[in-house]
Parts: sequence; C-alpha cells; structure tokens
Amino acid sequence: MRSQAAKADGGSCGEDAGGVEASKFFVSPQQSFYSHGSEMNIMSSEIDAEVLTELKYAAKPLVELGLYGSTREFIREITSEFIKHKIEFYKKQLKVFEKKYGMSFSAFSKKLENSASIPEEDDWMEWEAAENMIGVWKQAAKESGTCA
Repeated sequence: MRSQAAKADGGSCGEDAGGVEASKFFVSPQQSFYSHGSEMNIMSSEIDAEVLTELKYAAKPLVELGLYGSTREFIREITSEFIKHKIEFYKKQLKVFEKKYGMSFSAFSKKLENSASIPEEDDWMEWEAAENMIGVWKQAAKESGTCA
C-alpha cells in the first residue's frame, strides 16, 4: 500500500515507465537483494554502478565547461538544490491549506475531531502528508549539510 507521504510527493507505486517494479530499486544497505519467484538477484551494486554512470554522464559537459570543479561538486549541488526545491514545494502546499481553511494544521485537526466531510478528510490527509514530508526533507537537508 502506498503511503500518504509517497502520494503527496507524486511517487509512483509498482512499475515505472520501463516496466521494472520500483520496489526492486529501493533497497536499504542491509537489503542488497530481492526475491523474484524462487531466484535471488543481487541488484544493489548494479544499480549503484548505473546511477554513478548516469551522474558522471550528466556532470561531464558541465565540468568540462568549468561550471563545476568536479563530478562530486555537481552531485552535491544538484542534491542540495533538489532538497531545497522539495522543502519549498511542501511549504507552498502548507500555505495553500492554511489559506483555504484559515487555520493551522493542528487547529484544523481539532476541528475535524467533532465532524468532517469527505473532502475535509481528504484535505487533512494531504495536509498531514505535506507536514510529514517537509519534516523528512528538512532532516535530509540537515544530514546532507544543506542549508534550507
């Protein structure tokens, strides 16, 4: 089942455009394999190598033009910018809900304890997901050293 956070983030479930099940690519460092029927396939190192190749390919012309000093610098900056973008995205979502209902998320949650319409409950779930995701992205910023 897809989490509300993944839904709010626009994440997909199941298969991507290439027909590969997305869950096979998102493994923790402790899980370097997945099970498909009775066979076990080791994917982590292959995926890491593929991602690194793609990042080097994307960085190469920018490094050659002198826009970045290295592939590492390129990766750090695009990661930092992506994290900042996600934080701004969720801040905007929060502002939309605060403006729509004229109150904070906690006040809206208390209001719904007594009674709520289905559209209000839907908004509450999206609002909660945005609240959660902004926290996750701020934690990612902190852990990556990104100023957000």
